[in-house]
Amino acid sequence: MPKHIGNLILYDLEELSNELDITVFSLREYIKKGRLRAQKMGKKYFVTQDSINEYFNTSDFEEKEA
Repeated sequence: MPKHIGNLILYDLEELSNELDITVFSLREYIKKGRLRAQKMGKKYFVTQDSINEYFNTSDFEEKEA
């Protein structure tokens, strides 16, 4: 269940992994490579809904062209 703080919707990597059906390891790699923006708080990374939207609105082709 995502956390709601005001207008923000935050997902931890485990929740996002279940929602997107990919591994937490893959998500950590996307964060490490800068493909997905996240913020670490304590021991967990959190990803905002805006970051998820940004990721899906940017194609790999556009990144390679730049």
